[in-house]
Amino acid sequence: MQDAMKGMDETHKGYMQAMVDMRQPMMEGMMAKDADVAFVCGMIPHHQGAIAMARVVLKHGDDPQARKIAERMIKDQEKDFQEMTAWRRSMRKSDTVGGRSAARHRVGL
Repeated sequence: MQDAMKGMDETHKGYMQAMVDMRQPMMEGMMAKDADVAFVCGMIPHHQGAIAMARVVLKHGDDPQARKIAERMIKDQEKDFQEMTAWRRSMRKSDTVGGRSAARHRVGL
């Protein structure tokens, strides 16, 4: 991946790094057998990637509207991230997920 990023400017390196960083954890999280767990465990790294990309805009972008969108996205995505990680923690403490044995469904927890 480093070779592919050699010719990129700092903005695009930032975007690419955000995508690289979220890809594997997102895919692993979505492997949980339980649909709810898979959704949340896939969305957590997805939101982290969105936050990282929004921060790239704030660092390198100059359009006021794009910056406003990025600021709002960071605020909203961080709130969602906190909600999802709290839910994930509660599932770790719980013995069941939707009435089913949590141990069978915990990939990504």
